[in-house]
Amino acid sequence: PMGVAVVYQNNWVEAVLTQIDKSEEQYRQSDLITDEYALAVIKGLLAVELIFQYETGIATEDGFQLDDLLEIIHNSEINSSKKQDLVQEMVDWCSCFERETPVNGSFAAKLAEFISCNGLFEALPIRFSKDYKGEAKITRDCIDKKDMRTIKEWFDRVYDHLDSYVLLTDTNIKNRVLRYLLLNKRVEEIEYNKYQLIYEGIYGKTRNNT
Repeated sequence: PMGVAVVYQNNWVEAVLTQIDKSEEQYRQSDLITDEYALAVIKGLLAVELIFQYETGIATEDGFQLDDLLEIIHNSEINSSKKQDLVQEMVDWCSCFERETPVNGSFAAKLAEFISCNGLFEALPIRFSKDYKGEAKITRDCIDKKDMRTIKEWFDRVYDHLDSYVLLTDTNIKNRVLRYLLLNKRVEEIEYNKYQLIYEGIYGKTRNNT
């Protein structure tokens, strides 16, 4: 009987399927069960590598390095089906940025799509005591002190629950991932929205700290 293997190399647009002799023992692999924790671990490792390639300028100068990303997937202990899904995601990621130079906005949007944690933001509502719709421009200075405390408490909850989607053991990296995620939520809506307030409350500067 014949089987199918997935073959891929760096700079290929997509993986190639090839027939193999299914009866050969060397091609067989036990069907591992991949739980959500294992998937969060591998997504965390990939997120760290993607941020490294972007922030060091490698991605801007030479494109995202698919070989390095695939090596992380290959060395992971997840089942073959999940590996193939992640391989395709990384191939699509690299192909996307072959057509455009990554900038903060596009990188943040792609990272948010990869981590896929919209459910986390929806599950953690936030309410403000002040109405900011009349503000000409949302800045940290215009945010009420009570709302600043609310924003901080909300941020801490998101920080704690993010591990369910992407496991990041380095606090510096985790904070940077959260900043990219909030940047993306902020620009998804041009008009006033709660993520504009959250982003300014966490990362905005006061007039005395420009």
